[in-house]
Amino acid sequence: GCIGGHRNGENLDWYIYGNGTYYYDGGDYYTGGWAASNRQGTGSYYWAEDDRTFVGQWSAGARNGAGVVYDENQNIEHSGIWFNGAQVGIFE
Repeated sequence: GCIGGHRNGENLDWYIYGNGTYYYDGGDYYTGGWAASNRQGTGSYYWAEDDRTFVGQWSAGARNGAGVVYDENQNIEHSGIWFNGAQVGIFE
């Protein structure tokens, strides 16, 4: 859900829909598509603690589909396919 921060986008019936940015406590944030307050479609998630970013596909709030993780210097750390938040394939 969307607790503990604020977001920039559309809000319908207390659910986030459309495109926007949500800022989490601790400095993390997600920018991209939303459906029923879940990360959905294309988006990027930034982890403040280790300065890494995932850019790729989301479904039902989890990483699902193709994506790339960038390190703190914006170099590709790894890329591949994710399913329910876990990486299941690697792009060579």
